[in-house]
Amino acid sequence: MNQSTEQLVPGLQSILDQLICIAHGHHDCKGEVTGEDDTLDAITVGLNMLTEELAQRELDLEDQNRTLETMLESVAESITMIETEQFSLVVANKAFIERVTSAPNLENDTPIRGLTLIEAAKKVGYSESQVEFFNAWIKESISRKKRIHRLEEFDYGQGMRYFSSSLTPIVEADRVKYLVYVSREITEEVKSSFKLSISESRLKQAQRISNVGHFNFSLLDQSLSWSDQLKRIFELPEGQDPSYEFFLNSIAPEHQELMNSVIGNAIQKGENFEVPHRMVTPSGKSKYLLCSGEAIRENGQTIAIMGVAHEVTKDVIAKQRIQQQKVALEESNRKLSTANNRLEELAYIASHDLKAPLLNFNALLEMLEGQEELGEFSKTLIAKMKQSAGGMNQTIQGLNTVLENFQQQEEAEVCDIPSIIDQVQLSIGSLIERESAQLNVSALAIEKTRFNKQRLESIVQNLVSNSLKYRQEDLAPAINISSYTKDDEVVLEVADNGVGIDLEINGDRMFGLFKRFHTHVEGRGIGLHMINSFVADAGGHIEVESEVNKGTTFKVHLGPESIAYEA
Repeated sequence: MNQSTEQLVPGLQSILDQLICIAHGHHDCKGEVTGEDDTLDAITVGLNMLTEELAQRELDLEDQNRTLETMLESVAESITMIETEQFSLVVANKAFIERVTSAPNLENDTPIRGLTLIEAAKKVGYSESQVEFFNAWIKESISRKKRIHRLEEFDYGQGMRYFSSSLTPIVEADRVKYLVYVSREITEEVKSSFKLSISESRLKQAQRISNVGHFNFSLLDQSLSWSDQLKRIFELPEGQDPSYEFFLNSIAPEHQELMNSVIGNAIQKGENFEVPHRMVTPSGKSKYLLCSGEAIRENGQTIAIMGVAHEVTKDVIAKQRIQQQKVALEESNRKLSTANNRLEELAYIASHDLKAPLLNFNALLEMLEGQEELGEFSKTLIAKMKQSAGGMNQTIQGLNTVLENFQQQEEAEVCDIPSIIDQVQLSIGSLIERESAQLNVSALAIEKTRFNKQRLESIVQNLVSNSLKYRQEDLAPAINISSYTKDDEVVLEVADNGVGIDLEINGDRMFGLFKRFHTHVEGRGIGLHMINSFVADAGGHIEVESEVNKGTTFKVHLGPESIAYEA
């Protein structure tokens, strides 16, 4: 093919211009043939086809990018792509933009794309330490050329927010060209996990305090799981997993058949159970458990047994001790009852069988006393013997009185205190009148009480009689009777202005049988002993306040059942 230089150069120039246009990425790079050379025509046609193909590829790539952007916008995760030349953001989806624009230090109109990753981090409020953390993360991902996960936490002013994030390198020609940052907020999951952790911690603490453990026996894979507290109860060796064999071997021999039976019924029939049993730990210690289980069934088959085991060793031992104490108490009561019966028999003998010899003795003394030939010395001896016999007779009468009062029925009833005082005044009215005594009952705040009526009358009569007997000379007796409640019981108080009692000397033997503190008046020393016994039988007690030559006050606490509640 022959062409002149003038014809060839313009053709080549057109081709060169088209190549330069394509190299710059333009879409309208089609050229025209300016010469008549077939080769140039073919090159030009080829270049035009290449231009059209490149343009179509550009359009396809744009469609793919739009599809990718649409997909990125539809996901909840924050996604951005960073090129590694300047570390600037080239892609950022809506979720990422919303996340960073919610930060308190970033204005809503701040552009995101084009910022370097560190610039964006600083703008959204990363601290210096967090920026350093991010830098180290980026360097590690680039150097290892691997995806690296991290947990991020931020305080956006309304509490901590948590994100599960990753950096994924995109490698081209053995070089990391892009980094893809993907982040998903897990704040609620973290909070739920934290709450669950607290709940589990509290459950473990509650199990430790109550000494209760739980278990789960899966029949699908024959696995057995125990809580930490149950492992402690069974003293499971550290590092050893629980097994059914270990559990069964821990059961005391006398209860192994029972446990096999209830567990067998749970498996075969789906029966729930609650069974107490004894176990023996690897160290040889006996423990008592209350084991409760529930069968979990599907399609008529038991697939698991779940339940709890409560150690009740202390309760069982306490019950055993109570039972032992009860048996010992019953034996003591039996012995005491026997002793009381013998004492009553002895007292009966002393108070009745001695009466006849004493009467014969008094009769003999009277016969001797009538003999004329007796001298003065003999008469004096007979008089002293009669006096001793009289004292013995009083002692016997006192024993009779004590026996009669203790043989009374102890049933309590509602008593009217003013009426009982009136009855006492009738009984010893002559003595009250003879001593010109003043009996004041104006301070009866409580008029009803629950007590044995006959015994309550005896208490009042003995205390009033003592006040009259142990009066001061040349001073008319003044006796004040009051009643009130204290510590959920009725208190009956009798105070006088008599000779009083030296409590430092006589306080310890105040209520002893046949104890007397004054000898200038007659007495047998049984009254205070008797009324103190009456009060003690009702669960009460007596307080005494006294000062010599100033008077005595008896505070009779009638016991916990003494308050008479109205129906």
